[in-house]
Amino acid sequence: MSKTNIDISGSSFLIKSTAKTHGFSYCGIAEAIELKAESGFLESWLKNAYHSRLSYMERNIAKRTNPRLLLEEAKSIIVLAMNYYPGEIFQQFTKYRIARYALGNDYHLVLKEKSEKMINEIQKEYSANFFSTFIDSAPIMEKAWAVRSGLGSIGKNGLLIIPGAGSYFSLCVIITDMPLEYDKPFAKDLCGNCNKCMDSCPVSAIAAPGVVDAGKCISALTIESKSHQDETFKYSLYNWIFGCDICQEVCPLNKLSKPSTEKAFTPYTFFKEITDEQWENMTENEFKSLFSKSPLKRMTYKGIMRNIQMNK
Repeated sequence: MSKTNIDISGSSFLIKSTAKTHGFSYCGIAEAIELKAESGFLESWLKNAYHSRLSYMERNIAKRTNPRLLLEEAKSIIVLAMNYYPGEIFQQFTKYRIARYALGNDYHLVLKEKSEKMINEIQKEYSANFFSTFIDSAPIMEKAWAVRSGLGSIGKNGLLIIPGAGSYFSLCVIITDMPLEYDKPFAKDLCGNCNKCMDSCPVSAIAAPGVVDAGKCISALTIESKSHQDETFKYSLYNWIFGCDICQEVCPLNKLSKPSTEKAFTPYTFFKEITDEQWENMTENEFKSLFSKSPLKRMTYKGIMRNIQMNK
């Protein structure tokens, strides 16, 4: 079908139904326009140095808030969300904690494969159009686009919260030159007067509602810090060695979370059985064998062992 002969409603329905058949929990669509309000938030966040060691956030600011500077012919933003909540209790025999999103295969790999298969199917009908998929691979404000596409709101912990489903979701963004039927931006405040995430963060990393200080955030510390001498290790890691879920664990809205049906996110059996001693005595070869498809691979063996040592 040509670019000039597109049934906007029908094509939007096809995209959403195809997303569902490929395992995505939610799909929203927004017009590819400049994020003016969000641009002000980003500038303020950077001005206050809340990005800390995340120096890449200082680059490509204009592209980060305007998708048409990233892809000139962009007309629509498709936002996909996939549930990763493991459901069962894991890590019962060790104090060392891993964030829930990292208990199974790396979401970057999982979402990329599924979104590319989804695109291949859509392009059988719309071969003249382009679809570019991004999972943390370009300067895109995924959570802002999730709100713009009607999926949910940004909670006080800075995470996307989907009404009736919680915040345990990984996001994927597809940019296309197709004009589509756009969802209404999500306007409701889901947090209300609740401050449990802010009150429960042991390092006070939530500087204000929706504003996270990466210089204090345990998740950022465990993943982005590169050396033992990093001055930010004056903060305790509270037994976390990769990521942190505290602000999600205390969120009342996550009581509605349901276990993911995505097999690739099934937690490794390893996490049900691992003890402190096994973590502390793990060899590099064991690490590489266990985590070849895991997000932990990004951290490397030395990084994980560094975090274990910091928690002893």
